[in-house]
Amino acid sequence: MKKDNSLPPATPQGIRAYRFYPMFLMAFFRTYFYAIYGLALPNYLIFDQEWSPSLVGTVSSITSITYILGPFISQYTTKLLGMKRTLILASSISYVLLLVPVFVANPIIVILARSLEGIANGHFWPNAINIITCWEKNHIEVNKTDYLKRFNLTWNFGLIFGFLSGYFFVFFVKSDFIAIIYSLVFATLMIPSAFLLESSTQFSIYDNKPVIYDRRFPTIGSSKILEETSIPYKSENDPDSLKNVPIIMAFGGIILFSSSKSTLKFMFPYLLIQNDLESYWVYALTFFIQVMQITGLNLISKFKKKRYGYLTGVVYIATCGIIMITLRNIYFVSFLMILGGLMYGLVQGVAQRIVIDYNKHHNSTKYSAVNEIAIGIGFGFPPIIAGLIYEVNMLWVFIFLATELSIIAIILFSTHFKFIKNQKTKIDS
Repeated sequence: MKKDNSLPPATPQGIRAYRFYPMFLMAFFRTYFYAIYGLALPNYLIFDQEWSPSLVGTVSSITSITYILGPFISQYTTKLLGMKRTLILASSISYVLLLVPVFVANPIIVILARSLEGIANGHFWPNAINIITCWEKNHIEVNKTDYLKRFNLTWNFGLIFGFLSGYFFVFFVKSDFIAIIYSLVFATLMIPSAFLLESSTQFSIYDNKPVIYDRRFPTIGSSKILEETSIPYKSENDPDSLKNVPIIMAFGGIILFSSSKSTLKFMFPYLLIQNDLESYWVYALTFFIQVMQITGLNLISKFKKKRYGYLTGVVYIATCGIIMITLRNIYFVSFLMILGGLMYGLVQGVAQRIVIDYNKHHNSTKYSAVNEIAIGIGFGFPPIIAGLIYEVNMLWVFIFLATELSIIAIILFSTHFKFIKNQKTKIDS
């Protein structure tokens, strides 16, 4: 008898297609409005309010530092409320805090609001990664459905369209403050998207299709789902799994690329001022960097030996930091930063895959939490330090960046070669 592969409707059997799109909508809207807001706010403070570099660096990066606390607090919040309610709460609180710089000009209050916003953000991304992990772990067709790749494409497209929109908006409106207001309109879409989320624990497989089972209908449909989902995700036999790669390769790579990206992004408006250029060029440059980064993320997934792409990115990022000590022509720096976007994508893609594979192999979410801490360190501390150093001498900012990136790159290369040596020893024995 031929098997019917059609998906049953959500009627008495209580089975219907699982909704994946709310998570992707949230990722898109979040990065879209943050792409504009994250550039418009410092531009507004630099070009219009003329705040000091140290204050601008603090306002721009304090969210990333307090974000480090988010994953720790989120573990308890999520355990108490569940992923969906936690994401609804985090999105709502974030929106309120984003409004503060619009109505308040006091630096202390703005910094406090941005600090709390970082904690709220720390409830979003770890839960998003954990949801993706659940999908990949429970989906027996995981080799055909790369949810992480889709997720990366979604939030990167959000950033790309956000930067592009920000460029044209500020180019024509000539106001970074109005761009902040514009971004907040889209921030409201985060909340209804969160309400549409479904529980990842109810994610099941029926006839090789992802479905959700409504327990109000206890019929034969439930036993069919349980039968279909009895096949576990076999990460042990996955030849592409990076679960044996040292985890420091993930966390170190994230700190490397995020330190480079955040520091150079902080410095670029000041290079524009030195060259008497308008603030909208920040959006244009960041747009091209992000296009290259998403290209790198997509490209690395096709590498058979991902370590080659990863190591190429590490070498390039560290080398650029050294070059910029002596060559700081704005057009040359822009070129290096745009090409650097490709390298960011190569490093980030491998780092994320290592974290996901560790989560699945160890059946734990702690690696996602540490991953978010690494992001907070890389995007948070370097720009604040750069702001303080800039008030003394711009040259020392680039010396600081080159030193930091070189040290991290040496550690990563050392770890890599030790890992390769150990692997060869195991094979020989």
